[in-house]
Amino acid sequence: MGKRFPRVCGVSATISLRDCYTPAVDALRQELKQQAFKPIYVVSGSEDLLKREAVELIMEAALEGGTKELNLTSLLWKECKVDDILHACRAIPMLGPRNVVVVRHVESLKSEQSSQLASYLEDPSPNSVLILLCTGNADMRLKFFKKAKDVGTIKSFKTLYENQLPAWV
Repeated sequence: MGKRFPRVCGVSATISLRDCYTPAVDALRQELKQQAFKPIYVVSGSEDLLKREAVELIMEAALEGGTKELNLTSLLWKECKVDDILHACRAIPMLGPRNVVVVRHVESLKSEQSSQLASYLEDPSPNSVLILLCTGNADMRLKFFKKAKDVGTIKSFKTLYENQLPAWV
């Protein structure tokens, strides 16, 4: 899980994604500790490491007490249809409290697909957590993202400024 660095001055170090600290990641961590999961999480921005950390935090918290292999579905937006995503979200969890559906590269969402996903958010499955991961920034003007903001959480992770790096490292 962590990246191992070589010995320097007789000391070796392992850095894990769990050690990432930014106010946005910390706020998400606190929110997930309450075990009140939202039906959708949209993770976007230009900082890939923080986005990866956020997705892992959500996945681990939502899959706690269940079997990851049976309750985790990972899809690529370009390789699936909206019906595939909706089917995965409506599936019954196996040996766990909920399903987690992770869809990557969602920034190319079109308005017609947006309306199909927005209709799912009218009545989302109580047993599923949908995580949408955008490579960059998505078009938040679409109907779907407006609805996702109302019923779920949208987290945007921007590149850290130089003055933020010492606290993070």
